[in-house]
Amino acid sequence: TTITLEGNYLFNEGNYFNQSIIDQNLTVNSNFYNPAFNKNYTVLLSYESYFHFVRSTLKLDTSYAIILDKNIVNNSQLRDLKNKNLQFSFTIRSGFKSKFNFENISNFERNTFEVDNQTNKITSIHNQFKSIYELSKNLYSNTILSFISPDISNRINYTFLDTELVFRPQDKNFQVALIGKNLTNNKKFETISINDYSRSTLSYNL
Repeated sequence: TTITLEGNYLFNEGNYFNQSIIDQNLTVNSNFYNPAFNKNYTVLLSYESYFHFVRSTLKLDTSYAIILDKNIVNNSQLRDLKNKNLQFSFTIRSGFKSKFNFENISNFERNTFEVDNQTNKITSIHNQFKSIYELSKNLYSNTILSFISPDISNRINYTFLDTELVFRPQDKNFQVALIGKNLTNNKKFETISINDYSRSTLSYNL
């Protein structure tokens, strides 16, 4: 069993801050120096343990950060900005003495910006289940099922299914694989990001 707890504190008295000029057609970002301060508080916790009675390993990673920063938008006064980020990851991995094993990884992330009594936040979830099946000493297959919610508030979710069949000759330095990607036939995939004044969506054609 391994447990790690870490805390970080960063203080800058005088730093470079961001300045954004935004209109309907153009956004210009620049950095400027100001003798004001910014702070960063971070706490990280990691736990991993093997449970022999179920032949499985459990792993937990979590972090929480608060960033006190400043910026200027469209010639405003220097604004006080608070960014809070929470990340949580839980993994279970089997070690059965059999041909079948699995690994499941669940990730949760929440990002929040607060400025001038206004809040902009986003919460995303990603779960990946991987099954491993050993057909023989030289041949095994992996199947990966992924569920992704870029923002749980808009109810747009994605499910991806990938698989591979791998042949690895004994005493050889190469392997051959047959790989299938996006077997659920998703046509596009969108990622969503935010900052203190905007929300952006980037779309990929698959």
